[in-house]
Amino acid sequence: MHGMDCFMVHRFCSLFDSSFSQCFIAHPTRIFVYGLCITKTKLCLYRYDRCGILYSDWVNYREKHAHELVRALLIISSPDPAMLGFDETVVINKAGKHVFSMEQDGKLVKLTEVSLEWNCLSLTGRSTTCWKVINEDTKKGFLLKQQFVNIQRTPEHELLEEVKGIKGIVKVHFAQRIGKLMSELRGTIPPNFHDRFLYRMVVEEYGKSIKCVTDVLLLIKAMRDVITGIAQGGLYQQEVLHRDISANNILYAKDPKNLRKDEGYGNLIDFELSINPDRTTSLDGKDFRTGTHAFHSIRVLRSDPKTYHPGYLDDLESFFWVLVWILIRLFYPIDNTDEKRTKDSLKAQQKVLDKFEDLPSMAADWKRGFLAQCSDQFILNFIGSECDLEVVDFVEHLGAFFLQFVRLAEKRLPIPDDANDHYKGVISLFDTAIDNLERAQSAPGLVANLNAASTHAPPPASIQVEAPAIAVTQPQAKKGRSTKVMSEPRRSPRLQAGSSSTSQPTQTSSDDFDRPA
Repeated sequence: MHGMDCFMVHRFCSLFDSSFSQCFIAHPTRIFVYGLCITKTKLCLYRYDRCGILYSDWVNYREKHAHELVRALLIISSPDPAMLGFDETVVINKAGKHVFSMEQDGKLVKLTEVSLEWNCLSLTGRSTTCWKVINEDTKKGFLLKQQFVNIQRTPEHELLEEVKGIKGIVKVHFAQRIGKLMSELRGTIPPNFHDRFLYRMVVEEYGKSIKCVTDVLLLIKAMRDVITGIAQGGLYQQEVLHRDISANNILYAKDPKNLRKDEGYGNLIDFELSINPDRTTSLDGKDFRTGTHAFHSIRVLRSDPKTYHPGYLDDLESFFWVLVWILIRLFYPIDNTDEKRTKDSLKAQQKVLDKFEDLPSMAADWKRGFLAQCSDQFILNFIGSECDLEVVDFVEHLGAFFLQFVRLAEKRLPIPDDANDHYKGVISLFDTAIDNLERAQSAPGLVANLNAASTHAPPPASIQVEAPAIAVTQPQAKKGRSTKVMSEPRRSPRLQAGSSSTSQPTQTSSDDFDRPA
């Protein structure tokens, strides 16, 4: 193809990318979409799929090759849905809902869409889409997950086969690979082509993400159950890394007051990015910082993928950053004495949350500073006076736990490879925090609703949680800490001696906080 023709194709493609993204958004089960670029004298036929774009040479249909115009029009207007990229295992019912036909143990199962839970907006890649569905025969609800999986990855249900029945780990009912490989559908394969296949998996239906906090005690229980599930399932012993520990990938139980078999208060989902670094087909070097950037460990953010291979401690540390991120969203100190100061506090809160999404080196330095703050018991500048003292102490101890490994890495000293003890240590900290919170909440007359007790203004819509009502309790007396009721601001450890105990915690400047200890 001539240079000018290539330029025209790429220009058309860039103009039409958003249009074809909308085609896939409107029809998430579609495998590919045709398009036709046509001028007064030439035409170019192209096709988008989840691996990229495939296009023809420019054809002059005016001077010759008129039959190519007819052929192109017949292709894009074919009466055969499969020829247009539609998946024939899916139909649309009269209510406009998808009906999926799948096989389970050799039997046909029909699953009808209840609602679309997640739809990927990207044009290429895994394009994960999730629906709530109901089995037409049993009337039981499930979550159906669809992806276009790279052939070098192990399908998610195979990774989870070894941890069936483990509390806190997503329960897979069945899965199926649909249709042909993308390479077989294309016929023409470019160099360095990343082949994919359509894959659907049916899993247990759970509740909302843990970022939708209604009770801090339930939040901590949910995270404890997930970490315990990983430990009991022996995932770290099999060297299986999740690599995408995030707030969205930990779901509450469907009904926390009535747990089902093998269901935890929290349940870890989305093992799609999991890898075993020892496998010959592992992609850990190619997509080193895959997953949710905000929750990456400090060592992953600082390291070179050519020399560093993530380990179980990186997954474990990600849980800590999920907890901190959620608590900052809930309890960042907001001074609402006047409108201007409230706005300034909300801006400062968003600035802190943005640190999680910063460039890897800057995010790592910020997190390193936060761990130092945990060690020095100064985190009340970021998790304010409305948070239970038991929770603040828990975060401080958990942060100090991870700081020891960061310091060893900074000194280039070997880190003890004792996953069993490390998981036990973290779980013990969670159990202690849960016991302390339960004892505090069991004290009569000391449980208050956050909406009534809080003097904070609500967070802005961009960071607002769905249910801000949280049980806030009278903390136990601790050495060096105020024991005032939670409706009153608690004294910050940063305040000088003689300062008023009702003063708001002082806010650390970004310059001070970003400096590694």
